[in-house]
Amino acid sequence: MKEAAEAGNLRAMSLLNGMYLLGRGVCENGKEAERWLRQAVDGGFTDAASVLGMAYATGKAGVKRNIRLAREMLSRAAAEGEEQSRQMLEMIEKRQGMFRNVE
Repeated sequence: MKEAAEAGNLRAMSLLNGMYLLGRGVCENGKEAERWLRQAVDGGFTDAASVLGMAYATGKAGVKRNIRLAREMLSRAAAEGEEQSRQMLEMIEKRQGMFRNVE
């Protein structure tokens, strides 16, 4: 997977990030996940914007929680029709669940 990602395959970049976020087949590593997600997003891979937005929103795997960046990425994915991103944006805006104390 890493070889395909390094070769520029956007889907591989996105899948590799998931491996790092969840610790599947590799040690959990938020910085590596963020790096690969950012590259996939910059390449135009909408699914990566959704996952990156959720990582920023939740702080998964040690990714630094950043609600402004979460909104940006989730909005980008939601604009492309990604339903989970739209739902998480709604939770952030309504301050529901884990977002009830978010400014």
